[in-house]
Amino acid sequence: MLNITRFQILDGLRDAMFLFLTVLIVLAFLVNGVVYSERYQSELQDFRNAESRQLESLEDVRSNLQVLANFNQRFHQQPSPVAFITDAGSRFLPNVVVLNAFARFELQRQQRGNEKMEILPALDWSFIIGVLMSLLAILMSYRAFSGEKESGTLRLLLSNPLSRFKLFFGKYFGVLIVLIIALFLGVLTHLLTLSILGGPPMSVEVVEIIAWALFLSVLSISLFLLLGLALSAMTANSAVSLVVLLILWIFVIAVVPGLSRLVIVQVTEIPGSEEVAAEQERVEEETKRSFPQEAGVWMNRPFAENVPLRARMFRTITEEQQKVRDNATNAQINQASLVNLFSGISPSGLLAGSLESLCGTGIIGFSQFMETAERYRRQLISFVVERDQLDPDTPHLIYT
Repeated sequence: MLNITRFQILDGLRDAMFLFLTVLIVLAFLVNGVVYSERYQSELQDFRNAESRQLESLEDVRSNLQVLANFNQRFHQQPSPVAFITDAGSRFLPNVVVLNAFARFELQRQQRGNEKMEILPALDWSFIIGVLMSLLAILMSYRAFSGEKESGTLRLLLSNPLSRFKLFFGKYFGVLIVLIIALFLGVLTHLLTLSILGGPPMSVEVVEIIAWALFLSVLSISLFLLLGLALSAMTANSAVSLVVLLILWIFVIAVVPGLSRLVIVQVTEIPGSEEVAAEQERVEEETKRSFPQEAGVWMNRPFAENVPLRARMFRTITEEQQKVRDNATNAQINQASLVNLFSGISPSGLLAGSLESLCGTGIIGFSQFMETAERYRRQLISFVVERDQLDPDTPHLIYT
């Protein structure tokens, strides 16, 4: 078995297709390192500038509790230091939420560059490994057995005291080692590029994520390799095995994710902006009708008896409208999560979903960002309530 593995490694390293695709993969990792180093630095600078402007604005209003509570802040998402592993569509998602102490109002996208270019796929690790490395695995395995059947060497091999099991896994480990060499050459090129160009800092957490990403990538490549070897063993013609494998590769790379997205979009409903606005108006009217009529009266007397009731009515309206917005956002998140779930049927989709979970990017990162924004809003309103209750001589902002 070791001799089979050794021979397969030497044969693979001399293969012209391997050399060509390895150069292409290394170049892809190099471009990835250049692009994401520049993107991370620019996004980090934008984030810091936005945070500075936000702190300056809060400094101007913090002395007035009422103004502070109603001041619309722009809460920004910090750029991910591991987005180079998988962008997972983060460049399409909002990274700014406008909020005050009482509600979150709208989502925005702050970015640099040309929005028209965003239709191009992200050249991240997920793409390079899921597409290029999987193709290399197929091209390195399609003739492992069928080619030897055509040349007659397989019969010669099996005439020796060598079991089919040892022959199969000898070739498997040999080709896998060759593929890992190509992968690690690309990753080392990428990490060197990040180091030279000043990309994301290599903290302990980032290094751990990279290590897990490599482990998951090797597993994904192994699945394609096993598929290629199995079909090569079942066919007597290497051209047939190549055609079948390429059809399967296109199916799992493009067809499965595309069909998943198409089906999920058709079977799940997402409320549009007009529907959300109409629902918010309906909620407002229903809430007003549920309160006594005097709650809607303002007599320009802050200490009037109906002021606490009026304040509670408007707070209820705000909370109910927030629920409408949250339901719409959750529907979008659930739809995207279902697409990821069904795309996981294919090895490349499974790798993409696993890397997204590992890195906290894409829809997972967006959900975490929204949760962080909500925690900040709750801390803000707790601070406002606490300070508000300390001053009994003025009308309260919030009546508990």
